Order: sequence, then C-alpha cells, then structure tokens
Amino acid sequence: MNNILMTPVGVVNFPHLSKPDTKFSQPGDYKVNLILTQGEAAEMIEHINAAFAEHVESQIKIQKKTDIQVANPPYTDEIGDDGKPTGNVMFRLKSKFAPSIVDSNAVPMENTDIWAGSELRAAYNIGPYVAPNGVGVSLWISAVQVVKYVTASSGGGTFGKIEGYKQDQSEAFQEATPKVEEVKPELSVVKEPAVKEPAVKEPVVKSSGSSDNSKNISDIVNKWGAKN
Repeated sequence: MNNILMTPVGVVNFPHLSKPDTKFSQPGDYKVNLILTQGEAAEMIEHINAAFAEHVESQIKIQKKTDIQVANPPYTDEIGDDGKPTGNVMFRLKSKFAPSIVDSNAVPMENTDIWAGSELRAAYNIGPYVAPNGVGVSLWISAVQVVKYVTASSGGGTFGKIEGYKQDQSEAFQEATPKVEEVKPELSVVKEPAVKEPAVKEPVVKSSGSSDNSKNISDIVNKWGAKN
C-alpha cells in the first residue's frame, strides 16, 4: 500500500497546498480536492478499492469478526450548485507535510498561491487506518505538478470574458510578478468520455479463509465504494 501512484490531471477544488488548513487541527493539514471525470477516475478507484479490500481482510482476522465498521471512501460524487451530481468524481488528498510543487516542466515552484480552478496531477500513496469512525484508507499526497496555475492575481477563476468595457493598454495595470506560462505537461493525458458509472473492476482479494469470508469482504467493498 506504500507504492507511489500518480493521478491523472484534474481540476482543483478547496486547495491548501501552499499553506496548511488549520481550521480543524494544529499545525494543520495540507490538502486538495481533485475532480476527475468518471472515466479518468476509474483506475484510481480500482487501486483504492483493492487497497481497502486488503485492509478489510487483515482487520477481519485481527478483530475476529466480519461485521466491522468502515469509514467513508476518500472519493465521492462531485455535487454541483444545483445540489445534484455533476457526473464527475472528487478525490480528497492530504498530508501532514508540505508537498513539493513543480510546474509542467518539473521545475520547482516557490511562493505559490494555488487557487480553485487550477489543474494539476498529484503523486500519492494509499494509507490504511483504523479510527473510531471505522476502518478505511487515506490518500497521502507527496508532490504535485501544476498544469494550469490560477492565483488570486489572475482572478481566482471567478470571472470569465464577457462583452463590455475594455481598458486601453496604456491604462492597464502592470503586475509586479510575471505570470507562470502554461505549458503542456510532458505526460499526455487521454481523456475518456464520461460514463454513468466508473468502469471499476471488483477488487481481487487473496484470502486464506473460507469462501464465505471472501464474499463478506467483497460485499463490504461494494457497499463502501457505492455511489449515492
């Protein structure tokens, strides 16, 4: 479960990558929600569910019971402003330590201010845990590669172009710091068309127990990863 994995390039939501989120704990957590289409998310979900199934199997043996409590998955449907699923999947990644941040040429970025609407891919590993809310896995982020850089100075993704007044270039405010040029990443990402459900294979769990035990694990994983 400690292998480093890589996400596809996704859209950022509620990022705390430049400084930790201290709202719920001290010294806080670095975190980001990464939004992918269901097609793009399928392989990640498959890896996560397989790691979760392995963790569940080990806990069944340790706790000597099959009706163990499970925590929520580290992914969920993205909900739009209308309160309905958008068809995309949102992954929650976090870390106790500041992740390294590089641009699309793999050059380290300093003094970053990554806002929602940015696009990036992340290096992460899947970490199992047992907590009062149940057995689960977390996505621990170690590094990010920024493909589209949205900052406060660029409007934070709030405004798009519309018809109206356009200031003369002589009146334009000259920014003190240059904007980071958007460059296509070295690793191309093939976007698959969105589908109604992620094409996720059922996790294969090697079990030394009975066939009934394997079925229990499969049922737990299927319910755990089910979409509401």
